[in-house]
Amino acid sequence: MNKYLVIGCIVLGIALAALTLYFLFPKPCPNPVTCDSDKQCGGTIVSDKFCKDSNVYGNGQTNTCVKKDRCTAVCETSYSQFLVEKCKNGCVDGACT
Repeated sequence: MNKYLVIGCIVLGIALAALTLYFLFPKPCPNPVTCDSDKQCGGTIVSDKFCKDSNVYGNGQTNTCVKKDRCTAVCETSYSQFLVEKCKNGCVDGACT
């Protein structure tokens, strides 16, 4: 048998063993993981209700967990307007009439 073929097989075997160990026993995260679900980040919070298009809306903050199941998982916040309530008879001062 060719000695280069034997050496290549040994190197390949070592590489496969190292990859197997890496996936079976991953390194722990160096820092505590911030989140693994959106609920841990606080979910959605709606405040400051106001009238828009005859319905009640609120300014909202949505907190989501990004990069779940990784050491770099963090909570991110985005802001937008949410429909809080559809009004049958219109809206005044952030409430249905």
